[in-house]
Amino acid sequence: MNNRTGKRGESVHRIKQLLQRYRDVLYMLLFLVAYCAIAMLLSLPCPIRWLTGVSCPGCGITRASVALCRLDFRQAVYYNPSVFIVIAAVLLVIVFRNSRKAKKWIVGTAAVMMVLVYICRMAIFKTPVLQFDPASGAIPRFFRWICNNFTQG
Repeated sequence: MNNRTGKRGESVHRIKQLLQRYRDVLYMLLFLVAYCAIAMLLSLPCPIRWLTGVSCPGCGITRASVALCRLDFRQAVYYNPSVFIVIAAVLLVIVFRNSRKAKKWIVGTAAVMMVLVYICRMAIFKTPVLQFDPASGAIPRFFRWICNNFTQG
């Protein structure tokens, strides 16, 4: 009986150590899941596209992540193929979590790759998910409103 309790206690201790070791990763994943759920439930627009009228390199990542959760890889690629770059980068950062130099290299490489995918999606493939309409952004509309209301006279 005592041996069984000892093994159970050891297992619980190992689980606690793992949870403590990967605490930051778990918090990040929990945050991302919560954000995706809230964004999908409330149909929140992309804040960068709303402000500028131009889609950012990450545009569609939330929808692509949701499609991946449904194992719909075709839809994930349609929304944003960079989701696979992000997943690979997160996994590599977890693996190399103790190496600051490796993490910088991984994040930098992932950022460059995402920008290249973005340029291809905007210029070559003209993906309908992306929008390039600077006049529709909140910031340009605000400046137009300022110019129209305060420069007359």
